[in-house]
This record gives sequence, structure tokens and C-alpha cells, in this order.
Amino acid sequence: MISGYKLEGDRKVETPWLDGILARAMNLVDEWLKQKPDLVIFPNDFLLFQAIGCADVMRMLEGFKKAGIEDDLARSKVHSHLQERLAYAGLYVFFYHFTFFLDQAASHWPIDDDPLALPTNFGLIEEHITEKELRKTMDFGKSFPKIIGPEATEHLLQAVLAFDRWVREEYKSTLKKYEKEKKK
Repeated sequence: MISGYKLEGDRKVETPWLDGILARAMNLVDEWLKQKPDLVIFPNDFLLFQAIGCADVMRMLEGFKKAGIEDDLARSKVHSHLQERLAYAGLYVFFYHFTFFLDQAASHWPIDDDPLALPTNFGLIEEHITEKELRKTMDFGKSFPKIIGPEATEHLLQAVLAFDRWVREEYKSTLKKYEKEKKK
């Protein structure tokens, strides 16, 4: 994946995504902690998340420099959306984890042939975890209330249930459109 920029005079700058971002971010966190030891009170994940955005901007600035673009122009164009995309992806995976489960039947997952092979298709189990079962899971039942409190846990639970409804409605809608197209 590549970030592309079109500048004045048909100039283009392309920089590859995640080109050493994680390594840079971890080094940046170490540097921050050396320069300002008080930062140790913040969770390491929070510092790393902030450092990822900074490292992404540093990567882009280097790309602009290699393309011969002056620093002032580069600084006015460069900004990172990597943190937001990671946060969105993380939320999506979190919600998905608590709603749909993959049917790993042999016809869908050729484990016997090649354990590293990707599934030939994903069969989704029609049944999903109920709200009662969801409340008893390790995370919702024990972990989250201790970490973030009962009110935030309830908000997360309701968000997961809303996401589940949305996914199922989208799935049904897409399936109906597919069946209509197939009949044509």
C-alpha cells in the first residue's frame, strides 16, 4: 500500500505504508521516556499509539525530501490518518469477535490438505451469541468491569449488539441484491 500525493506542477510523491513504522514508533517511545521520565505514568499502549502517528509523519516527510520537495511545503501537506485507521480496524475486529463466528468445517477450511492454506470460503454460522451469553463471557463478565467500570462495559456491550444487528441486516440486504442479480 502506498500513500500518494499530487502537488502543484503535476509533481507526485509516493511513500510506502508501514515502512518501518512500528520499529520507529517503539524507538520514539523509548526516546520520549528518556527525555521525559514522567511519561511512565501513561500506559505504554497509549504512548505507542501516539508514536505511531508521529513515525508515520516522519516517514512521509522523508518521502517528500527524497522527491526533492522543500520542508515548508512538505510540512503543510503531511498528516497521518494511520492512528484513526488502526483504531477503527481494532474496534471493527473487537465487535466482530463478539458477534459472528466462522464455521471451520472441513469443506470450508482445508486443514488436512495444507494447515497454512486460506479457507476456500467462509461459512458463517447462522446462530450468534445471545445477549445473556455475551454478558457471561470472560471479557464482558469479568475483565471489562474491572478495567473500565460497569457503565463503560454496558456501553461496549450495547455497541456490540448494535454492530451485530447492523452486520446481519447488511448481510441480508447484500444477499437479496445478489439473488436478484443472479436471477437476471
